[in-house]
Amino acid sequence: MNYSIIITYCCKRVNELSELLSSIESQTLPPAEIVIVTDGPADEIKHHSNKLTKIYNHKRVKRPAPLRNFGLTKVKHDYVFITDDDDVWSYRKAELQLDYIIKNKADLCFCKSSKFYETESLVINNKPSIKNIDFNSLLLRNNLVMSSCLINYKINPDIKFPEPKDFRGWEDWFCWLNESYDKKKIILLCEKLVFYRKHIGSIKNNFITTMLKNQFEIIPSSFSISPLPLFLFYLLQVSRFVMMTIINLRVN
Repeated sequence: MNYSIIITYCCKRVNELSELLSSIESQTLPPAEIVIVTDGPADEIKHHSNKLTKIYNHKRVKRPAPLRNFGLTKVKHDYVFITDDDDVWSYRKAELQLDYIIKNKADLCFCKSSKFYETESLVINNKPSIKNIDFNSLLLRNNLVMSSCLINYKINPDIKFPEPKDFRGWEDWFCWLNESYDKKKIILLCEKLVFYRKHIGSIKNNFITTMLKNQFEIIPSSFSISPLPLFLFYLLQVSRFVMMTIINLRVN
């Protein structure tokens, strides 16, 4: 089964990228191509370029959505993984997700994730359970991790991440909402197959407050939402906004 991987490279995380590529090389089902899209010039990683791995220098935009969309225009295969440059994959991630997306005829397949330093005790279930993700559940909680994304690009070639700055920090959530609203089949593989790093101070509280405001305004105007889910969405957004406002006041 041939598949592609899109890696967005930002913040000069050279060592982390090397770890990610090592974990990809260890896959029980190796990729047919790797597309690395950089946020500006990145001479420090050009040694990774080879027959399998292609590197494209995108103009600097300081957000991942344009890089991911650009990468989607360069891939050659029907199944496409998208991952960040500082993640690490379980050795069976590709094999299991591909198996499940094909068997379930899904448009998108995700898996659960774990913090990077929790990998030592991980035991992989050969037959993990799955959850079907619908719009209303996703509206109230985004439990789909960007770095676990697998796209069935053959049946879903129009998928796109919103690029305007108002979507910064939640472009992936809006994309998943849009896909589920259009009745695309989304499944979550209940197995931790990708490991992420939490960067201290990477997202500032005032940015989160702005992001919540944008979500509050954009989501209800973009979708026709039934009364109860809409009420719960507003309630959760207001609660999150109040919480972040209190945190900001304490910090300042």
